[in-house]
Amino acid sequence: MIEIKERDFANFFAAPFHAYGTDTPYVSPMKADLQRFLSTKNPMFPDATRYTYFTALRGGQPVGRITAHLHQASNDLHHEARGCFGFFDCVDDGETAEALLVAAENWARNMGMTRLTGNFNLTAMQQAGVMTDGFNHAPYTDQIWGPRHLPKLLEANGYIRHFPMTTFELRLDSHPAPKVLSDSQRAHC
Repeated sequence: MIEIKERDFANFFAAPFHAYGTDTPYVSPMKADLQRFLSTKNPMFPDATRYTYFTALRGGQPVGRITAHLHQASNDLHHEARGCFGFFDCVDDGETAEALLVAAENWARNMGMTRLTGNFNLTAMQQAGVMTDGFNHAPYTDQIWGPRHLPKLLEANGYIRHFPMTTFELRLDSHPAPKVLSDSQRAHC
């Protein structure tokens, strides 16, 4: 049986470590940073009504998590009623994924939203999206990594891909790009 807890930061932070295990390349946001992001210290949230977060527990163990939040300025600018979800991390289990997504959907609906979009980790300057390829590459700090089952769980719950993004690495030490580095900068590589 899945238990959903709201605003339980300790289990929210621990969920991906339990969901993915220690042999994955998952890189967590720093605990203090994540705690600050999910508080009214975050300038996106003038008060605690604009966001929440949920953790899924099975047998008392955190096995998934998700945030639900509003970007009111974006909604006003684009004449939308859209809520967002983020930090979707989950074991490969349809029941757990559905429980988390339903919690986020219900929260957004209760806030008057007609759509829910994600994975959008709070702002455009933070992690966004769900990995769909490149699983053999290790992520860097503040870069999304998720297992192959996440996009499948989202699709099974009616979510569709709609904004493809690409992450790439450019080795400046062995292939400096002339448009990126000046001659004096390249001389120091």
